[in-house]
Amino acid sequence: MKVLFVNVGPIQDRRTWSGTPYSLYQELCKYYEIEELVFEETFSDKLYTEARRCILKENGLYFLSRMFAKRTSKELSDKLNTNTYDAAFVIGCACLAYVRTDVPIVYFTDTVFSAMVNYYWYNMSEREIREYNETQKLALQNADITIVTSKWAKDAAVYDYHIEESKIKVHHFGSNIEVTNVRHLPHDDFNILFVGADLKRKGIDLALECVHILNQKDSSCHYVLHVVGGTPEQEVDNNEVKVYGFINRNMDAERQKLDYLRETSDLFLLPTRAECAGIVFCEAAAYGLPSISFDTGGVSDYILDGETGFLMKTDATANDFADKVLEIAHNKKLLESMKKNARELYKKDLNWTQLGLSIKSEIEVITAV
Repeated sequence: MKVLFVNVGPIQDRRTWSGTPYSLYQELCKYYEIEELVFEETFSDKLYTEARRCILKENGLYFLSRMFAKRTSKELSDKLNTNTYDAAFVIGCACLAYVRTDVPIVYFTDTVFSAMVNYYWYNMSEREIREYNETQKLALQNADITIVTSKWAKDAAVYDYHIEESKIKVHHFGSNIEVTNVRHLPHDDFNILFVGADLKRKGIDLALECVHILNQKDSSCHYVLHVVGGTPEQEVDNNEVKVYGFINRNMDAERQKLDYLRETSDLFLLPTRAECAGIVFCEAAAYGLPSISFDTGGVSDYILDGETGFLMKTDATANDFADKVLEIAHNKKLLESMKKNARELYKKDLNWTQLGLSIKSEIEVITAV
C-alpha cells in the first residue's frame, strides 16, 4: 500500500514536536510505501501572523489560520487526487480543513483546539477562537479516523465539535528512547529527575520547593533534584539541585549523559500545570521510573495512579508532592512495584512500535471499506 505522510514542519528533524513525526514516519515505513508532503511556514504566513499580532493584538497561530488552511488544503487535495494513494496520514489539522478527496485519511493529533483555550493559549480574541474552531472542526469532519493520544483529547473532540465517538480513537505516544535492558546503577542519594523545556509551565518552582522540603523533613536521606531542559530563573541550592540545561539527544555524548541520569534516578517528578500527554512520561517508564505529576490534561493516560506513580490534585502544594515522594522513598516494596509496573506499561503500550501497529490497524479499517 502507498500512503502519503503529511506534516506541518520537517519530518526528519527529531526536534520537531519532540521527534513525534520522525518516530511515526519510521514506524509506518515498516508497513507501507511512504511518500512525504511537508508544509512549512512561508514568508506570507509570517507577514500575516505578524500583522495579526501588531494590528489586531492576536496570538496569530498561523498553523490554525483560515489562510494557511485554504492554501495547504488545496495543495493536499491536488496531491491526493492526481496520484495513486491508498491512504493519507496527516499531522496538522489546518491542511485537512478544506480538503476534497476520496482518499481515506487518518488524522493524528495530541489534542484539539478547544481544549487549549485558556489552558496553553491565553488572551485569544473571539475572532481567533471562531476561526480556529472552524478549521479544527472541519479537519475532524474530513478525517475518516482521528487518532488522539488521551481520553482528555477524545472527550474534547466528541463534545466540543460533535464528532461521532466511533471516529475518534485513543492510542498513546511512545518513548523516544528504546531501552532493551534497564540498568539501575548504584548511587548514594535519592535522585529525582525533572525533564522539560518550558520550565515554568512544567512546574520547576514546585519541584525546587519540593526537594527543599524533602531535605528538611527527612534527615535520614539526601534528596537531589536533577533538572534537564533549561536553567531555572530561581536561585538554587547546589547541594540539592543539579542543573544540566538543554541536552541534545541527537548527539551521542549528550544522549549518554541523559541515559546515565535516568539510570541513576529513583523517580521522575514533573508537576506540570498543562500537558496534552507528555512523551517524557513514556521515557521515564522505559527506564522503570515511577512518575509523579498533576492530574491534568492527558497525563492520566500515561501515569496509572498508585501503580506506576501518583497523580496529584490540581491544587496540590509542594508539601503535598514531598509527602508522596516520601511515601515512595520509605516503602521499598512500593518503589520496586512501581518500577516494575512502569516498565511493563512501557513494553505493553508506551512505545512507538505499539503506536505504529495501532495506526496500521486504523488504516486497514478505513481502506477496507
